[in-house]
Amino acid sequence: MAIYTTLNKKKIKSLISKYNVGTVLDFSVLSGGSANSSYRLITTEGQFVLTICDEKNLQEVKVLVNLLSYLEKKNFQTTKIIKSKSHETITWFENKPVILKQFISGNVFDEIDLGMLNELGKEIARLHTIPAPNFLPKSAPYGMKFFPEIFESEYNPHYTEWLKEKYEYFTEKIPPDLPGGLIHGDVFYDNVLFTPDKNLAAIIDFEEACNYYKIFDIAMCIVGTCALKRSISLKKAKSLVSGYQIIRKLEDMEQRALIIFVEYAAVATSFWRFRQYNIFKPDPEKSNRFEEMKNIANKIHSINNDEFREAIFN
Repeated sequence: MAIYTTLNKKKIKSLISKYNVGTVLDFSVLSGGSANSSYRLITTEGQFVLTICDEKNLQEVKVLVNLLSYLEKKNFQTTKIIKSKSHETITWFENKPVILKQFISGNVFDEIDLGMLNELGKEIARLHTIPAPNFLPKSAPYGMKFFPEIFESEYNPHYTEWLKEKYEYFTEKIPPDLPGGLIHGDVFYDNVLFTPDKNLAAIIDFEEACNYYKIFDIAMCIVGTCALKRSISLKKAKSLVSGYQIIRKLEDMEQRALIIFVEYAAVATSFWRFRQYNIFKPDPEKSNRFEEMKNIANKIHSINNDEFREAIFN
């Protein structure tokens, strides 16, 4: 994780003095996010996560804290926002929004087994049964709506030409009337916490949440938890989808569209990595990370739709 805002103990103590969470005993950098800087705090009152939102504006952060508060009211297990002494959900550090959250104990598994995926599928379906609040954006933050932003980029014409072709393909193939609603939008393995005995603890990091196609959320989770080096484990994807359907049955049109959306999710992730590490925040060590998802998207595109449906749904 790139730490964009570096805090020492003095600065952390100053920030935490705004909250009723006791005295800071220890702190450490948390790995994971790519658009913020997060620190795990141990205080006399418990454990917390302090996040400085380096790339999100105030309105975007308001959407996040409002959503987390909404999910808490709906009894969905995820991060809880801690209010300041003045009852504010957002404070400030060097003109950047700051939020404090309750720390959730759990482990990240980069290899999630079939049983864990089945439970994760159920939890995503539970999320999808919660009505979408009206303050959520209506498009995925790095979905195809934003692909044209880099079509004229001269950095890698071969990649942008490929992205244009994918954009045209998805525009033609994606049915506009698929069921939509509240989605997480970024359920990769590092946004899921499990207990040591592999029970699901929580889905975290709702920064990309939106009101969008539900099947996109499932597809993104397949890409984020079932990926192999150059493809997707259909066996793992089947376990995830099977768990999901215990709670919410996919409509026939969603089943037919899933393969397109798995490809779309891989392309969208490739697009984000390309734009992030080559245009927004160039990083030579990560500049080619987009290639992994590009290769996965191409592999998914080569799979016969009927064979895919047979592997996932039968």
